[in-house]
Amino acid sequence: MKKNFLRSCWPWFVTKFWWFWAADSLLAAFVIRFFLSRWIHGALAAHNILPWCGILLVLIAIVGGSLYLRAKGFVNAAVLTVAIIPLPLLLSVLGSVLLGLFYLLALLVASLFGHGRMN
Repeated sequence: MKKNFLRSCWPWFVTKFWWFWAADSLLAAFVIRFFLSRWIHGALAAHNILPWCGILLVLIAIVGGSLYLRAKGFVNAAVLTVAIIPLPLLLSVLGSVLLGLFYLLALLVASLFGHGRMN
């Protein structure tokens, strides 16, 4: 792997700031909707309100903080802030797809070279 790989990819990340911010905002909207639906149905209890408050504060800090940093001229810090959520999420989705393809390949090999029956 090249030593300056991140340095060569950084301009692409900077140009895609609004895509990352939109992904963060969409995820925050889903989390807030889930929180409100659990609150309306009475599924929130005293033992899990603190983790929910922490999750909501982190989401607000990421979405709002990235806009604040970009407005103040700290573009690199803003891009790092918005890349916290989508990049690991993208890597986990890609890993799941690759694992699914591996299982599909294993099934194909087993059906071709096996006795045709999977128990």
